[in-house]
Amino acid sequence: MTLQHDDTSAQSGTTARAEDGTASVEASRSKESLRLWLRLLPVTTVIENQLRTRLREHFDITLAQFDVLSELEHAGAPQTMSELSRRLLVSGGHVTGVVDRLERDGHVARQPLENDRRVQLVALTEQGKRTFLTVAERHEAWLEELLADMPLEEIRTLNQLLARTKAAVRGVVERRAGRSPSE
Repeated sequence: MTLQHDDTSAQSGTTARAEDGTASVEASRSKESLRLWLRLLPVTTVIENQLRTRLREHFDITLAQFDVLSELEHAGAPQTMSELSRRLLVSGGHVTGVVDRLERDGHVARQPLENDRRVQLVALTEQGKRTFLTVAERHEAWLEELLADMPLEEIRTLNQLLARTKAAVRGVVERRAGRSPSE
């Protein structure tokens, strides 16, 4: 089957068509997947850059430090470095550097695991809890400001679609790694 390009598709793309004039589902899916990625990436980049700048200017912390504080607060209990790394989807070395800075500034404390002293648990200090709550309140307000021009119903719809997208992508990645999506 030979494919031709037809410039009649919506939103300035091309749709691959078979010789009989039917759209090739694979080519269309490929183009739409690429288009989705190209829409998600700049939005994420703009929001992340705004948050990074504001966190640094207002609280002298990095987005990575805020992410670790957030994860510890939401976990409700001390976490190992490997748990933090897995939950934050970053390398262990990266988490170590972030935790080092947070510990230096009094936001977290390390304690050895009782049954394996090689493993360090990371816990929020009282100062870290106060800092997180203050920063989280501003973080939420900044996100609300950045998305102020979007109607609430569109935000809800986008949240639902992105949750489904995340689950679908995670399922593919985990199947490729030989794990079930629930692991």
